[in-house]
Amino acid sequence: MTTLEFVEQVPAIFDGVTAGPKRARTMSALDLSDLPSARDWHRVKAFAEKFLLTPAGKGALQPVSFMPWELRFLRGIFPAKGARPTQGALVCGRGNGKSFLASVILCYLLYADETVSPQLSVVAKDIRQANHVFMAVHRMIATSPELLERTKLHADRIVTPFNNGLVQPLPSDEGALQGFGGTFVVDELHVVNDAVWAAALFGATKLPGSQVLAFSTPPASSDSVLWRLADQAKLSPSKDFYYQEHSGDASHPITCRHCEKAANPSLGTLLTRDMLATSRKSSRESDYRRMRLATFTDKTDDVWLSSKDIEPLLTDEKISLGAKITLALDGAVTDDTTVLVGCTVEEVPKLELLAAWIPAEQDDGYRTDPEAVMNAVRKLCKSYNVVEFVADPAHYELPLSILTKEGYPTVLYPQNDSRMGGPTITMYQRIRAGTVKVVRDEVFTSHFLNCHFTETPRGGKVHKGPKREKKIDGAVASIMAMTRALYHDSQPVQKPAQVWGFA
Repeated sequence: MTTLEFVEQVPAIFDGVTAGPKRARTMSALDLSDLPSARDWHRVKAFAEKFLLTPAGKGALQPVSFMPWELRFLRGIFPAKGARPTQGALVCGRGNGKSFLASVILCYLLYADETVSPQLSVVAKDIRQANHVFMAVHRMIATSPELLERTKLHADRIVTPFNNGLVQPLPSDEGALQGFGGTFVVDELHVVNDAVWAAALFGATKLPGSQVLAFSTPPASSDSVLWRLADQAKLSPSKDFYYQEHSGDASHPITCRHCEKAANPSLGTLLTRDMLATSRKSSRESDYRRMRLATFTDKTDDVWLSSKDIEPLLTDEKISLGAKITLALDGAVTDDTTVLVGCTVEEVPKLELLAAWIPAEQDDGYRTDPEAVMNAVRKLCKSYNVVEFVADPAHYELPLSILTKEGYPTVLYPQNDSRMGGPTITMYQRIRAGTVKVVRDEVFTSHFLNCHFTETPRGGKVHKGPKREKKIDGAVASIMAMTRALYHDSQPVQKPAQVWGFA
């Protein structure tokens, strides 16, 4: 059949076919007559067990059930006697199901708390993080026929017409929270600032019975709203602030089994000791204590790597000429180092400092010649099979545009948190696992050892320490080069097209 013949038959194909009705929705409230009448934790538990399924992970699509520590938190924020606290916080290690518990609470407040026009907001560092809890609520509703028929599910909000209810994700921005009231669920409070917490608290007090509930791991610094809230709860307990913490002891060794159990109340169900051991091997000790052992520690030592981490990776075997590599530039113009780092495209990549422009201590006002850098790039592209030349456009926008016009495989790679966060964590994990090699070079090695590390919402970033004169450019370029090399290594090899013919 030709295309024209098919088009001519389309009206006949669809003759008599009409659009079906949209999914029917009801304006009636849920039948909650068999739930406990008191609006306390017993009612929350009964509602969840009757209407909700676990959305994902262990026990997925099975009726919701609660562990003792989860019921303890519900008893704290929905007490059987007395008024509900305005503030609540749950702190424990990562991976214990905090987001699941937050989602159950939101579903209950939306459907079964018998509040007129329940307004519920999920707040996190950014909208993507807020969507973690929001989408869990979304999935819980989608798998419950009784809830789904009373709900309008949208990508950015959940609406229940029968009681004029709303659930929405919001970014951690004081201005974005202005004007909103109701209950706020704050995910990962350790990366949220004081102004946002205050805005949420002011919004909750606009409507009677509303709360601000935080779910988080401990912060990296004592200069954090969560740190101060934890101190407040421990030193000056208040009935208006329920605080529940599951944490290890900072004085115990990192392998302490008691601390593993204390900080991870879901150990044995959602988590295993093998999972903890795996993350311990690939994490900095301070990060592991905070994220897995839920330890409040304010260590100022943020050195990224030690010589013990780097020494096993060093090799005297340089990258072979003609090898398939990615090339990364971390460039400066005045009074700083400029480097070109190569990384082989293979399962265990090899990093090598291929060129460097280093100002001497006495060279005040030193300037790197961009033309010399461009010529070095041209030469390296002839010596190696460079599949990608990646560079931060800062200071080198014009030279990079010239190289692009000349046909070199130039890719702009701004060194911001969103681009560097994940690759920085990947580099650290590979260094700890020994799945990367570094060609021995004193300057190159020192750049890794000079790095300090700061966690970011997107992973982490390396930066210069208090002594700003110590250089880290080789390490930064290595992160860029390796992440692109790993990408190219993951791509399937395209087989050459086969040409068939007859003699």
